[in-house]
Amino acid sequence: MVATTRKLNPRDPNPLPEGTRIARDGEAVRMLEAWIGNQIENLTPWEPVIDKISTKLGRWKRAHPTLNGRKIITQIIVGGHTQFLTQAQGMPKDTAEILDKMISTFIWKDDSSPRIAGETLRRPINQGGLDLLNLEARNEAIDII
Repeated sequence: MVATTRKLNPRDPNPLPEGTRIARDGEAVRMLEAWIGNQIENLTPWEPVIDKISTKLGRWKRAHPTLNGRKIITQIIVGGHTQFLTQAQGMPKDTAEILDKMISTFIWKDDSSPRIAGETLRRPINQGGLDLLNLEARNEAIDII
């Protein structure tokens, strides 16, 4: 209705200016790094973020960082590229699973049978863990805030 009448309320005396872009249902609009719109697929804004993270982790992998270095790189790259968008519109479960797999692959240098469970790695250092980024806990904290 807004796209057709250019009015937020049918009783508004003045329509929105002609230069104002109005997204239709199913069309996502990027604003401040977040994608907004009615009836849009939630994975769409995450695809470029996942691609960017994958590229950067690939570059870092060639530097052969230590385990602790890979943990820090994960915090910076994955955590940094996802925090704002997660806060702005939430992170779909599928995206979190993809990112968790990317973290595991990067931490273990593509080893398909990691020696330590992810749960253990996400524990604090004083509990025998690596204090690795825990996307599920971080996303839950963002939701609460």
